[in-house]
Amino acid sequence: MKRICSLAVLILLLFSLSACKTDKTHTIQTNGEETGVTLYYLNPEETELVEYRYEEELPNDSKKAVNLILNQLKESPDLGEYKAVLTENMGFQKLSIQDGYVALDFNMGYSKLDPVTEILCRAAIVKSITGLPDVNNVEFTINGQPTTNQDRQIIGSMNANSFMDQDINLSDYETYGEIGLYFSNKDGDGLVEYQKQLESGENIPVERKIIEQLIEGPETSHLKKTIPEGTKVIKTSIKDGICYVDFNAKFLEGVPDIKDEVTIYSVVNSLVELPSVNKVQFMIDGQRVAKYRETIPFDGTFERNLDLIDGNKE
Repeated sequence: MKRICSLAVLILLLFSLSACKTDKTHTIQTNGEETGVTLYYLNPEETELVEYRYEEELPNDSKKAVNLILNQLKESPDLGEYKAVLTENMGFQKLSIQDGYVALDFNMGYSKLDPVTEILCRAAIVKSITGLPDVNNVEFTINGQPTTNQDRQIIGSMNANSFMDQDINLSDYETYGEIGLYFSNKDGDGLVEYQKQLESGENIPVERKIIEQLIEGPETSHLKKTIPEGTKVIKTSIKDGICYVDFNAKFLEGVPDIKDEVTIYSVVNSLVELPSVNKVQFMIDGQRVAKYRETIPFDGTFERNLDLIDGNKE
């Protein structure tokens, strides 16, 4: 049963995308008319977009203007406040434009982006380009094929308003009350639920806080920790009910006398306690791994496993 006494208000992508920070937005005018364009970058934590006013005069040719914007999005104007949007890993290949319609083609590297990062990058690119007066819509393709969302639905043509109704859980940053954590029993072949009070007021996503508690281990001697020593959390995010967890390679080493499936499902069962999480997807150093310690398929999503809970085992 999922339970958590009080969750912080769900962060909407609408808020992140439409209420961007504007700390360095400047405007210059020529003959009473504003020049330049507002560009959108990621904040360093990759949780929201931030605005930056590019003040230089833009080319009259639409394709040249779009190219200029894309080149600007490859570089951060200030590393302390802005993170570049268009990276080499995204594999941008081709730009075409006709009658206010921009088509951007990427290679398969784009499909490997973290889902939360992907939607923020996509929003940043679209909102930046459609800031041009003669650009109305943008479409992304991968090797010429339409891009799809997590439900395999074609995304299609986008403009700035395309992101207004898309909500995304970028994580609950404050929480009160107890959460069920799952540690190993003494035999290392089952899970035992352990109630833990999570402190509020820390600027840490709740799912990351849960994993850090698992890494730290139980505060009682009759339970065992399930996460290998030296394991670190690189990144976490929640989208469409899936919690994406990126560990360093230490996670693959396993824990002596603890079954591999116990290690995996200690994380899964603990995270699925959150109302916003139904499944868990693991990554190692930003990449999906085919198998965990050559024993368990590891590149798909994992759901709660009740069979491993001590007392439910046959």
